[in-house]
Amino acid sequence: VHRHASILSAVGIALADVVVEKQEAAALTLGEPGAAERVSVRHAALAAAVEEQLAAQGFAPPLLRTDRFLNLRYAGTDTAIMVSEPAAGGGAYAAAFEAQHRREFGFTFAERPVLIDDIRVRGTGLSPPAPAAPTAAARRAL
Repeated sequence: VHRHASILSAVGIALADVVVEKQEAAALTLGEPGAAERVSVRHAALAAAVEEQLAAQGFAPPLLRTDRFLNLRYAGTDTAIMVSEPAAGGGAYAAAFEAQHRREFGFTFAERPVLIDDIRVRGTGLSPPAPAAPTAAARRAL
């Protein structure tokens, strides 16, 4: 054990990002009328709750990031896959799910509807970068 292990551990904790997650059940079908709007409204509400909790811990918007996810599965199956929001926006969840399902299982069920089991938001409070170590010249000046 390093002789300064407790100090190094404390520094590591101080430099670590803080993560808060909120998730709720959805019981929707991807692509059904009104589903995208309901998901968007719930994502926004969960994001606001996550941001509020991180703000209470001292994180301001420049050091705050939120990521949105849907827990998706094919109807008639019991294995759901957590899919992060595609860069193309919420409408591209189906394609992202199919690609991820094919990658993980080697096949897709094109004829089956995709169910939304859960809506999730992960908020990350980014710790400020660690101060740069003083240069040799700065150490000599001390």
